[in-house]
Amino acid sequence: MSETGRAKEAINRGIATIAPLAMGKEESLKEAQKGLDGIANRLAGLVGDAPPAAEAGEPGKDDEEQQEPLPTPTPAPSPNPLPPPPPPPPQVPAGAK
Repeated sequence: MSETGRAKEAINRGIATIAPLAMGKEESLKEAQKGLDGIANRLAGLVGDAPPAAEAGEPGKDDEEQQEPLPTPTPAPSPNPLPPPPPPPPQVPAGAK
């Protein structure tokens, strides 16, 4: 097969690959998402995680993002606290030098 023949074949394969996406992007993306969800659920079963329950939260957010934020913890006291800052230098009156 000549260079031109291989180039035409590559173009035809490329068009055949992207044509379904161009014709129905949204539907293709939904199908891809379903496939990825199925793979993720199977992998979760392999590592011992349960598959996710039915969608109940806000769409587009993970479970961690849907939970209430935890209160900010107070910092623990330092075992070696810093010494207090030094006193300020004495003020010199404006007229005296």
